[in-house]
Order: sequence, then C-alpha cells, then structure tokens
Amino acid sequence: MRTFHFCKRFAAFLVLAVMLLVLPAPSLAALESDNPLVDPKPITEYAQTEDEFLNVLLLGIDYGFDGYWGSGGKKVLDNCHTDAIMVFSVNLTKQQIYFLSLPRDTLTYIPGVKGIYKLNAAVNCAEDMAEGMERICAAASWLLGGIKIDKYVAVDMNALIRLCDAMKGVDFDMDMAYTGSSGRYYYKGFQHLDGTGIMDYVRARHNATVDANDIGRTGRQREMMMALFKKLKKNIGYLNPLLAEAQEDDINIFRNVHTDDVMNMVPMLMKISESSLASRVLTGNYRFTLVDWNFTITDQENRMAVLKEVFGIDAEPLKYTSLAYTKWLTDSGMPSVRNIEMARLLIAHGEQLANPTPAQQEALQKLIAAHDALVEAFDQAANSMTEEDTEAMVKARGALRDVGEEADDVLGYPETLSWRTMPLWYRDPLINEYPDVQWS
Repeated sequence: MRTFHFCKRFAAFLVLAVMLLVLPAPSLAALESDNPLVDPKPITEYAQTEDEFLNVLLLGIDYGFDGYWGSGGKKVLDNCHTDAIMVFSVNLTKQQIYFLSLPRDTLTYIPGVKGIYKLNAAVNCAEDMAEGMERICAAASWLLGGIKIDKYVAVDMNALIRLCDAMKGVDFDMDMAYTGSSGRYYYKGFQHLDGTGIMDYVRARHNATVDANDIGRTGRQREMMMALFKKLKKNIGYLNPLLAEAQEDDINIFRNVHTDDVMNMVPMLMKISESSLASRVLTGNYRFTLVDWNFTITDQENRMAVLKEVFGIDAEPLKYTSLAYTKWLTDSGMPSVRNIEMARLLIAHGEQLANPTPAQQEALQKLIAAHDALVEAFDQAANSMTEEDTEAMVKARGALRDVGEEADDVLGYPETLSWRTMPLWYRDPLINEYPDVQWS
C-alpha cells in the first residue's frame, strides 16, 4: 500500500515536472511600444552633422526675490522652471553663431522619462538639479532632432542681475516703452540698462507693449543676449569680473562649463564677426489641450527649416505632438496607457513568485499575451487615429482588463488594483512618472 501511494506521489511529481518543463518560463513581455508615452527611450545616438558645432544650452530659472518672483510666484527653487530656454550654437566650421530659442510651453517627451510635459518642466523631472540639467538637455536634443547639447549654463533671476551688473550692464536700443516687473518705467529708444533693467526686459510679456506673448519674449531674450555678447567682443575686459561673480558661493548658477572652458573658447569666439550672428526660434501654435493645459504645439515645417538652416540636418517631423493626437489621447488613448502599466505591474509581480503553480504560470502567460495585444493595438491606433483602429484598441483594452482581473486573483497581487484612469491624467503616476511637477 505504501509503495502504491509512493508511486502515485512520484507520478504526480513527474507530471508536475513535465508541466513545468513544457510551460515556457514566464518573462516580462518583450513587446515594447514605439510610443514614447508608453516606452520612453533615452537618446543613444545623436544626429550627425557635416559641420562641427559647439552647442551650449542657456537657461533662465524663474526664481527671484521678494517683490520680484517669477511666474506663479513660486518661492522654492526646486519648484521653479526654466522659463528661458536658448541654444547658443557655434558652427566651428563656418565661424557662425546662432541664438536659437525653444518655447518654454512646448509639448515635450523627455527621453527616458515617462509622460508628457512642458519643456520648461523637464528640469523638474529629476531627483536633484544635476539630474534636472541632464533632463532639460535631453529634452532640448529631442526637440532639435537629436542634435547634441554639449554644455549648459542655468541661472536664476538673481544671478542674471548680478552677472549683468558685474559687466556694467549694456547700452540697448529699446523697441518699446513699458513698465518693468521691478516697477521701473523704460522709454523707447537707446539707453543704458543695468542688471535689473536687463532682467525687466527679458522677462517682459504681459506688461510688454510690443509682442506681448511668449514668442515675443523669446525674441527680446535673443536680442539681449546678442547685445551682451557684442559688448564682450568689443571689450573682453568685462569677462574677468563676470567670471569672478560667477564663482561666488551664494549665486545660483548650475553649469558644466568651467572657467578654463570659457577662456579656451574666447579666442575662437572673438574671431567671429558680428555679421555672422543670427537669431531663430522654433515657433508653434499655443493651444488649450490635454484636458486643461496650454501647450505650444510645434510648427513642424518651421522646425525642420530652422534645423536645416542652423545644423544642416534633414530632421524628421516630431511624432505624437499634433493637436489632433493630443485630443485622441484625451478621448481614447490615456486609459490604454494606464492599463498597459497596470498589466506590467502584475506581470512583474508574477515573475517574482518563487515557486509559481501551473495555474499561476498559465495566468501569467495569458496576461502577457493580452498585454502584447493591447500594445500592438495602441500603437496602431495612435499612428492612424482612425475610428476602426481605435475601436480595436478599446476591445483589446477590455480583454486585458478581464484577463488582468482573473490574473490578479490567481497571482495574489498584494495591493488593490484599479484599471480605471484617474480624472487628471497628469496626476496619474502610471502615465506621468513625475505627477507632482507644477506646470504653471
């Protein structure tokens, strides 16, 4: 009798062993989406250019002081954004310089970061300022068709005033009469501006009396940077006090450009004639979309023309950035993004089970198959945005939910899973990796 029961147990063991051998070992779904909202990928290869370039990202952080705060009145540096974003691009081959503005509200995918953000908030999608600088450089490179950002310099409003005062301000031909944020009144025409006057001018938007919008403000920022650059070219002696001020411990400057780097660049920059200085901006249309946010939707024709002119590259249009696509996401796509992430949480949990039963392995394989089906359907619908493909995506999403709920029971996920999308997609950590970023 004991031999019989032993044989039965041994036979059952053999059956289980055979089943474990026959069933393929579960692994996280290999299928990845081509959509950066689902599977964001870091930049691994930069655009190749015929000419040699030095590209420095110049950033203005909207952190000020009592009576002179930035947009939204934010009083904590870590919550502030890079509201001025400009590429100082030096064509070393042709001895030419471009000041290229990137609108702060541009709808942006940050390479390697999940979610949709405004360009000026890329710096906030990080654990610290050093990582934030890497994020904004990557986001700018994405917008520029893969052009590499070599260096960056970021200053807050206090630092810009101090640096401009260190070089004794600038003589400037003002294009408008207006009252600055400091309360000062400025007349139209040629005049001398100190650090506060320069800050008032590059900040002017709603209070501007000419081009009172973001694109107009980027133009003023480029004109001012060109004026400051020309002053340094005419009298390089102003560079020493400027660099000395930048070394002070109490000044908010974030950079990977060192004093030696600047001094090494000076002879080359001094050779470039003023006639070889140019100014451009990646324009776009300001639109209310993605529930309740204003974004700059990049003008693709302008962008490709500017990148051809400045860098000589034939850039591809940016995908998944059109107004029609953002509406499709809001109406149909966002729930699929969340459901794909829900499935991935459950799959990851299933893979960590030490000794999964055959039932658990089967549930996991079904879940992976349903996940892959939704990824394929989502990509197809996101690319076409047709009613037929969208309906197919919704059907695949429903199938994944059904399979996921069954798998949840079998796999024993330790937390309650909700397949419903949160009312505010940008607050959903399964859609936006940094849901607490302040966008205003």
